Amino acid sequence: MSTASMSGLVHDESEGVLYLSSAVRVHEGIWQWMARLLSVSSMLQLADAHLMADQFGPLLGATSAASDHPSSGTREEPDEITASFPSMSHAQGQQ
Repeated sequence: MSTASMSGLVHDESEGVLYLSSAVRVHEGIWQWMARLLSVSSMLQLADAHLMADQFGPLLGATSAASDHPSSGTREEPDEITASFPSMSHAQGQQ
């Protein structure tokens, strides 16, 4: 894993799919700080998914899966925070 995104690879043999998955229990005593951690973790997982697809796809003869958001569909404009997060976190890491 290129980042500590709290996710792991899962291979669904029946569907022929490799994906990232994570699970976290959140309760009243930790939700305030955990919400921020999960926001960062989800953006890291998204960045990792794109990196892994680019790296593993050609090696495995696979293609990347893509789908719209289940309830709101495709965004007309990409999310600015998610798009800028990899470079922003890399810059912070360099400090």
